[in-house]
Amino acid sequence: MNYKQNTSIVVLGALAITLLYCISAVGSKVDIGRSHIALADTTAAPSPFRHFITNTPPNKTSNTTITTDSNSIYSIPSTFVKIDKFSANYTIAGRISSISASRDLITSTIVNDFDKNPNIGYVVNNSSSLITPQPGLPNPFVNMETINRKITNEAQNAITATSMTNPTERNVNIKCTFGMILADYKCG
Repeated sequence: MNYKQNTSIVVLGALAITLLYCISAVGSKVDIGRSHIALADTTAAPSPFRHFITNTPPNKTSNTTITTDSNSIYSIPSTFVKIDKFSANYTIAGRISSISASRDLITSTIVNDFDKNPNIGYVVNNSSSLITPQPGLPNPFVNMETINRKITNEAQNAITATSMTNPTERNVNIKCTFGMILADYKCG
C-alpha cells in the first residue's frame, strides 16, 4: 500500500467517524428552514457535533420552534423612497419546559435575526418621534443596543410569565411584535 492509498483510507475513516457522531447527535439538532428555526432537546450522547444546521423542513421531533413574519411599507413621495412602517412578528411555539430551558438561545436567535433587518436604523422611542426631525433637534432614532435590550427583556419576561402560569408540559405560543416604535415592542 502506498502513501496516497494510506492517506485516502485515513480520510475515509475520519469521515465515517464524523458521520457516526452526526447521526448520534440527531436528537440535538437545530433545523433552520425558510423563516423557521427549530430547537430540539440536547439529550443525545455528548458529541463534538452537538448542534448542526440543516435546510430541512420542521419536523415533529422538535420541541421548540420560532417563526418570523416581516412586513415593510415604503412610499415614494417624489424622487426618493421612504420607509413608512415595518414590523417583524415572531412566534415561539413548543412545550413550556423546552422554551424555558432554551430561553437564552431563543432570545439571542430573535435578537440576531432582528439585527439583520435593513430597517433597524429607523426605530424610534415613541410615536411622537415619527414627526420629521427639524434641524437642530436631537437624533430621534434608537441605537441598536437599546433595541436589543428591549427585545431581550420582552422575550424573557413573556417566557417567565408563560412558564409561571402554565404546566411545564403544555404546548404554548408566545407572540412577539417588533417594529418602528420601541415603546410598542410586546411579547405575550
